[in-house]
Amino acid sequence: MKNLKSIGAACFILSFLPFTGFSQTPESGEDHEIFKAVDEMPRFPGCEDLPTQEEKEQCAQANMLQFVYQNVKYPAIAVENGVEGTVVIRFIVEADGRVSNIELARDIGGGCGQEGMRVVNMMPNWIPGKQEGETVRVQYNLPIKFKLTQPKKSKLGKLFGS
Repeated sequence: MKNLKSIGAACFILSFLPFTGFSQTPESGEDHEIFKAVDEMPRFPGCEDLPTQEEKEQCAQANMLQFVYQNVKYPAIAVENGVEGTVVIRFIVEADGRVSNIELARDIGGGCGQEGMRVVNMMPNWIPGKQEGETVRVQYNLPIKFKLTQPKKSKLGKLFGS
């Protein structure tokens, strides 16, 4: 398989969208309610020793970016076909910090959605979200932008010399 870095492929994370709405109304779940927004949103691990909540959140976002950058691989079929765009992976951060119920909320094809899901499935346990001091299940949406650094010419363009 070709080294994708030589092709100039890159993958970027967009700003995080930790919830799908501003409602604090939970959804019914089999075991417990699932919240879309809570007093303290779940955080990617590694920043617990920082003094303020804001510093912890900024550090957690940087850690997640680093994790995704290190683990995502632009699918070869997407590179070959010039597939670019944003996939959205939806998942639940459980009250114990586990990531569960990983699903593809938006796909762009070429295996990009499956790659996003694979990376989310590799994530370590998070710092769980809290509502009124209690740890709760929280839905989280993670947009991942796939962008080729050197756009691939379409096959049609090659035929007509563009």
